[in-house]
Amino acid sequence: MPNTTALVAYRLPHETRSFLLREAKQGDHWFEAKAFIPSAPKFRFVGHRTSYEYQANALNEALQNIIIKTKNTSPTTKETHLENCRLAIEKLSKKVLDKVVLSRVHYFPLGQAKADELFSALCENYPNAFVYFLIHPELGVWCGASPEVLIDKNGSSYETMALAGTIDTTSPREWTAKEFKEQQLVSDYIEQRLSALSPSSLKVHERTEQQAGHLKHLKTQIDFNYSGELKTLLSFLHPTPAVAGTPLDQAIDLILELEQHERELYTGFLGLNVDEKSSTYYVNLRCMQWTGQGYLLYAGGGITSESSPLSEWQETNSKLQVLQGVLEKL
Repeated sequence: MPNTTALVAYRLPHETRSFLLREAKQGDHWFEAKAFIPSAPKFRFVGHRTSYEYQANALNEALQNIIIKTKNTSPTTKETHLENCRLAIEKLSKKVLDKVVLSRVHYFPLGQAKADELFSALCENYPNAFVYFLIHPELGVWCGASPEVLIDKNGSSYETMALAGTIDTTSPREWTAKEFKEQQLVSDYIEQRLSALSPSSLKVHERTEQQAGHLKHLKTQIDFNYSGELKTLLSFLHPTPAVAGTPLDQAIDLILELEQHERELYTGFLGLNVDEKSSTYYVNLRCMQWTGQGYLLYAGGGITSESSPLSEWQETNSKLQVLQGVLEKL
């Protein structure tokens, strides 16, 4: 039965050079991935990093050997997502939760995966994002262009961000109280969780805006020094209210109750080491999964008591267009 070793092509934000990391028994680089559910296992593989430009057909070749598991490709209907948002807002109004992030899926049929073309197109269209194409015998085939850093480590110096709230710049408008509240909940949560680990030099920067393609988000950067284990830090931060909600346990319970699809790697995290002292983890947003006959696209939004179900549906449409716009041109 054909199969393949794990490999990933990636391009870091604001850089022009892309790399390919292929699994090997030994190596000086590693890549890891973890699903949305906190109890899910973490997958890591090591290998030697090479320049992607010298292996331009590597992704297409690897796809010929991987077994694609059968997956439900039924999209989330508008009626279902609107009803899910309505039910969530009802709970939020009763103060059961402060925020919950609800997602939906959209299916884009495509005769061939066109992996190399797709990876190159994502790199070209989203220079400020972490772009990747992952082929893994257990996790399947995923790609995306994430704007959100979970953890950036350089020695004992760390950086993270609270990224939430979304505006589509093709139809510009002012930020509302809903988006400010949504983002502040994330920022407060991260600061609280980090404080429990007693970091030094914790600095919460002023809120700014971050552009991600045709979308704009509210962002608060947080810097700190930390001498503990990285895995402890990851377990304290993942998942944040930016992808789940708050209180965390109640938000995850509601997500599992309402969403009819499995998120798997969507809103999980992806990590890699940049050099001996540095590693970076990204939240797996603006992503999609190859099903064998097409791509399953994922998108979500933060729901608060001030949310409008129709506005939330429109926000997910804007987020889906980040990837669908690229697929339509292949």
